[in-house]
Amino acid sequence: MYVCNREHYGYLPVPLKAQQSVDDESESFTHTITEALIDHDVTPSQNLYAPPTSQERMGFDEIYLINLKRRLDRRTRMLNTMTSLGLHARLMDAVDGKALNSSQLQALGIEMMPGYKDPYSGRVLTRGEIGCFLSHHSTWLQVSTTVIHTL
Repeated sequence: MYVCNREHYGYLPVPLKAQQSVDDESESFTHTITEALIDHDVTPSQNLYAPPTSQERMGFDEIYLINLKRRLDRRTRMLNTMTSLGLHARLMDAVDGKALNSSQLQALGIEMMPGYKDPYSGRVLTRGEIGCFLSHHSTWLQVSTTVIHTL
């Protein structure tokens, strides 16, 4: 056999060990699919693939998927991955920090602390990082509003 890694020909799941069951094989196959979805838009063969039993939300009240509208490729990949795992998520549009301007930040009451530098990078926050924070903050507000209404 000649193995060449210049071209992508597919994925081989890790073989079962003697003490493993068919359920373990199913889990291994699901992991192979989710790994393949990282770099490739793949659809498993219907002859080999049995969709997972629905996990819905893994015991959580809700799973949120925060994604930039302009990154449809990431949204598609994440939705496909979640489907392959039998999960359901609520989509949240992320705040696009690159689209924020100074007047929008000022209207939101966001301003840099004088002299602040990120401890890891030694620079001020980027607009993308501010958008990321605002996206998560918006999601937390929605979660807390939902919790308050259910109490």
